[in-house]
Amino acid sequence: MVESAVRSELAPLHRLLGRIGRKRQRLRLTIGILGVLAGVIFVTLGLFALDWLLGLTVPQRLVLILVAGMLAYVASRRFILPWFVGRESELELALLVQKHFGIDSDLVAALQFEYPEAAQWGSVELEQKVIRQVAAQAEQLPLIEDVPRAPLRKRVLASLCGITLVTALVLLFPEHTAVFVKRLLLQNVHYPTATRIVELAVNGQPLAWDQAGQTLRCGVATAVDIRIVATGRLPEQGQALFQTVDQRRDLKIPLIPAENQPTDSSATQRAFSGKLTGLDATCRLRMTLGDATSQWIELSVVPPPVVLTWFAFQDPWSENPQPTVLVGNTQISVREGTRVIVGLACRSELKRVVAMIGPLKLPLQRGIPSKVEGLFSDSWWTPTARDQRTSGTADGQKPSPPEFWWLDPTGTPLEHVESPVRVRFQVRDQFGLEPSVPVEAFVGVRPDYSPKIAVRTITRLVLPTAQPTLFVEARDDVALREVRALGKVVRADGEEGEHCEWVLWQATGSPTRTLSEKYKVDLGRLKTKKGDKIELTVVAEDERGSGRPGAVTQADTILLEVTDLAGILAVMAEADRESAAQLQEMIDRQLDVGGEQ
Repeated sequence: MVESAVRSELAPLHRLLGRIGRKRQRLRLTIGILGVLAGVIFVTLGLFALDWLLGLTVPQRLVLILVAGMLAYVASRRFILPWFVGRESELELALLVQKHFGIDSDLVAALQFEYPEAAQWGSVELEQKVIRQVAAQAEQLPLIEDVPRAPLRKRVLASLCGITLVTALVLLFPEHTAVFVKRLLLQNVHYPTATRIVELAVNGQPLAWDQAGQTLRCGVATAVDIRIVATGRLPEQGQALFQTVDQRRDLKIPLIPAENQPTDSSATQRAFSGKLTGLDATCRLRMTLGDATSQWIELSVVPPPVVLTWFAFQDPWSENPQPTVLVGNTQISVREGTRVIVGLACRSELKRVVAMIGPLKLPLQRGIPSKVEGLFSDSWWTPTARDQRTSGTADGQKPSPPEFWWLDPTGTPLEHVESPVRVRFQVRDQFGLEPSVPVEAFVGVRPDYSPKIAVRTITRLVLPTAQPTLFVEARDDVALREVRALGKVVRADGEEGEHCEWVLWQATGSPTRTLSEKYKVDLGRLKTKKGDKIELTVVAEDERGSGRPGAVTQADTILLEVTDLAGILAVMAEADRESAAQLQEMIDRQLDVGGEQ
């Protein structure tokens, strides 16, 4: 009962001390929060200043962030954490009030007299008197303003300065701020520079200046061409750094202004170029132009694609019914009029293949034509160490099957080869690499000569219905198609009469290159009479393929005279007289040289 009465008498004092304690606690929390804010701002600004000035790499930034975190932890335990965990008791608040108002120690004593063991300390009446006196004073005491203002002012000022700096940085340099946030997240990006890169191309392939993790594949012993287009503050020249993977060798190539462009200071853009010849090992590339530095670009050296040409054609006069397939040849020779299919084979994946025949640019088709598909095998390509490197196979592994491309000859000079044809190929593999040597194919033509023919006959005088015999000899380098005779009647008055044609021979079965036969010609179809003349012309036509006319060669014209039986007898008698005269002349010559009669 006594204890409850005492607490009720000191209730005003408890309320006063409670209000003072809550106010001081709020201010302590405010000071702690402002300390956290100021600390975060200035640590961030410090990180930004060091990162921007030193151009830290990702590992360096990670170390700097860890160090900053450790320093922030130590500082927070000393300067920030006490403002959150500290809490003043009523006795401490009473001492603060006594000190503030300059009163004696009755406030603390009254609070202590509330304890149950206070009855054992001395006179109870004296204790109650002190309590009543303090209770009366508590009702008259105001809420003191003795709070820690100095730390609050310092931290408010520090927080305002930090917020002002951050706001100015964001408004004046938004790009820098965005890049810093990304770099704080350990992304590999660069701050904006006075020299701004508009375009970057290596070996004609566009690349990003500030993008990390880019890889470009180059052929062995090929050149690396660099072209940069920049604006802003333009330097006189830049530099390209080639660094091997093991970082044992560095090579620096100058980037100089390209030719045929203005070099004065008023130019808004300028192109810079550099070239490294004979790249033979995988390396990294980094370019510097003015205050701009690119990300590392991986240059992976791979062998160029190994491409073989192949041909498929069918000789019309060959006894082999299967088309001929030649793989690995760069040139062939075929008979005139042959249809030729040209293609490529490669163990690397090709991205684009274009054939150029004169002004024509023709895309190739992937695969093998169905007519010759079964004639290919892997035996013609024995994988070498270079092929295995190109196809990415290791020792003991089976190399990948070759990839085939072919050109449809329809509508091209290869459909019917009549003259030599040169085919040039534009080839790029999946990495954009070209073969180390130009890929070409040449189709030569073995000329198909015209046939040869000779004709003779025994007599020149014939009856209107005679069937004279013609002795024909014909030959051709490929094959004969047909031998025919053409007859024309010339009347005694010079006018032309009937025309007629006789087919003496036609090719059947296997090709015939040589012909030596005799054929009879029925002159009765010409309806001649005595005194007329007959012009016989024998022609030979060779084989040039179905649908194509052959070459025609004609023999010397044979002139026959039409007569009757009496005319033939008279000629025979005249021939006998000439024979007798020739015989007598021979006898006389024999006597002149000493012979006996």
